Formats: sequence, structure tokens, C-alpha cells
Amino acid sequence: MERQATYWLNGCVLSIPHQGERGKGKRTGGYDKRKIKKTEKVEITDLIAVYYIQEIKKINQGKGKTMMNTPYDDVFRTLLLDCRNLLIPVINELFQESYTEQDRIVLKENELFLKTEEGGEEKRITDSSFWLVRKEEVQHYHLECQSTPDGTMLIRLYEYDSQIALKEGHYEKGVLKVKFPRSAVLFLRHTKYTPDQMVLEIETPGGKMSYAIPTLKAQTYDIETIFEKRLFFLLPFHIFVYEKQLPQMEKDPEKREKLKQLYIGIVSRLNTLSQRGILDEYTKKTICQMAQKVLDSLAANYETTRKEVGEVMGGNILEYEAKTILMRGWKEGLEQGREQGREEGLEQGREEGLEQGQLLLLKQLIEKGILTLQQAAASIEKTEEELAEKLHDLSRK
Repeated sequence: MERQATYWLNGCVLSIPHQGERGKGKRTGGYDKRKIKKTEKVEITDLIAVYYIQEIKKINQGKGKTMMNTPYDDVFRTLLLDCRNLLIPVINELFQESYTEQDRIVLKENELFLKTEEGGEEKRITDSSFWLVRKEEVQHYHLECQSTPDGTMLIRLYEYDSQIALKEGHYEKGVLKVKFPRSAVLFLRHTKYTPDQMVLEIETPGGKMSYAIPTLKAQTYDIETIFEKRLFFLLPFHIFVYEKQLPQMEKDPEKREKLKQLYIGIVSRLNTLSQRGILDEYTKKTICQMAQKVLDSLAANYETTRKEVGEVMGGNILEYEAKTILMRGWKEGLEQGREQGREEGLEQGREEGLEQGQLLLLKQLIEKGILTLQQAAASIEKTEEELAEKLHDLSRK
């Protein structure tokens, strides 16, 4: 008799192996699929459990590979790296917090290495792991971006969160203390089974514990709400709201025009915010460029719609970005050089100021992902270790 195993499969699709009917011309074997209800507890045999876990493992193994990245992952990562302050209103929305622009986001390493059954290590990449610093308070956050709901999200979150907690834990007098990050999921698409929050419950010899993982469903936010709450991080993904209407829009000029006017309004409002100093020009252009990238992918099969709406969001930011960073880096370096020149002598101050400007420039190019540490070090004929030490000293000044 097969033993029974009980699993919580919150809103996922379970593929159950079955034996086909023999002798009736029907194929033997296959899978029956059904949607698991949000609160349904499912009894499944060990055989099915093994199959399900194997499928999860296949998905997880692919998660860390570049080939599995989608354009939406790239957009999420670009916004995180280049416009990280846009995340603050998102965190406020998810966790009912009150962070401000004066609070600081510090990005943390997003590569984790998990032990495999064979004893090796498997690299996984989280979508984002960062500290939010408010005065003396530091809170670790972990945000995942999911374009399609699936039943493995909670498993991945537990794997990531436990590794993050372990890396930042500390051991003292026989006690290992770990602190899990505050995690959340941004769903670009959702279904009626997608919960407002997920829960991780852990049973230990000392008792049960659990924590909630809130979700944000991008398709539920209209433009007025986005601008009212300053959730500009969601703007590049707003086209997902109209995904199911794209086939009709491609055939109907009036519907395409409505979508085009919507995006003309978005760009106009972004321009106004930029003129008022609420958004800087770089952030505004990045939002538009990333919206274009999402549109190109989501509407890849709808050429007319993609072209007409894309013309509204178009514009090249790369040259602007490099020039802005270059000018800012040299200006800051020269200003520091003038100050040092007054205190330490003109020539010495000038030389140190030029070096400071060069280092500030390289630091910002590395942070923006334009140069790697290796490329930056080669440009000034230094080793990576030497440049890293100089950048560390620069940060302390």
C-alpha cells in the first residue's frame, strides 16, 4: 500500500501521472491536470510527490541560468540598478511603511549558492536583495518579480530567504542567530487564484512559526493610482494591463489610438514631474526606455500596435547616460581638487583632484553597469584589487 503525503499547493496546477485504459485503443500513461484551490489541502501519493518535486527541481535549476531570463527580468534589474529610489514607494505599498526619499537603498549581493543532493553547489540569482536604511534602522528586503504565477514561488522564496538569513547570521555561545528578510512578490500577471499574500509556515522542534509574504499585482493598478502613489516603478509594466486586448487593438485603429493617447498622457505627466524636480531627467528617460523594452516583447506579434505606441515611448538613453555620469564625475572630482588645492598646495591638490575625479567617474560607471570592475581597472592600468581598495577608500572620505 502506498503511503500518503500531504502538501499545500496554493493555487498551482498539479500534474498527476495516470495509467491509461488498456485494450481500448487509448495511450497508456500521461498526466491529468487540475487547478488546486487556494485553501485546498491535497493528498498525493509518494509517486506523485516524487514527480512533482522533480518538476520543481527542473524549474529551479533553470532559474539561475541566463537562458531563462526574460526581458521583464532585465527591465526589473535595470530599474533596480539605475533608479533604485523608485522602489521606495513600492516597499511602502507592500508593507504599509512610510519610507521617504531621504532613506537609502543599499543593494546586496543577489547570487546565492545552494547545496545539491550530489554534494555540489548550484548558483541561484534572486531578483533583488537590498537594505533600506532609515537613520539608524536597517531592514533587509527581498523582492521577486514574477511574470507568470506558478506553484514554485514559495519554495524559491524559502530557499532564497533562508540563504540570505544564514549569510547574515552570527554565532555566539552555542546560539546561531539568523534574521529572515522581509520578502514580497511583484506579479506582472495574476489569476483569480493569486493570493494577496502568501504564508511560509515552518514547524520546528521548538514550535511552529510563520511569516507573511505580501504580493503586488501590477495589472490591478491604473494610471491615476500609479501617479497618485508615485509607483513609477510599475509604469514600464503597465502594458500588461492590456495584454489580452492586443489582438483586437491590432485590427482596430480606434482602440490603438486610445492606447496611444494613454501613453502620450504618461509621457506628458513624466515630463511635468521632471520639470518640477520630482523626477530627474535620467530616471524619466529610463522609465520610457524600459516601457519600450517591455512593449517590444509583449507586443512582438502585433507590429502595428508596437510601432504606434513605441513611437510615443521612444528615445535613446545610453549616450545621455554616459555623458551625464562623465560630466558629474569630473565636476565632483575637480571641486574636491580645488578644496584640496587650497589646503595642501595648488599642484598637489590639482593632481589629487584629477585622480579623485577619475575614481568617481569609474565608480559611477561600475554602479550603473556600464563597466565591470575588470574593465575599469584595465583603463587605469591597475589590478582589480588595487582599484577596489581605492574605491573603498574613496567611499570612506
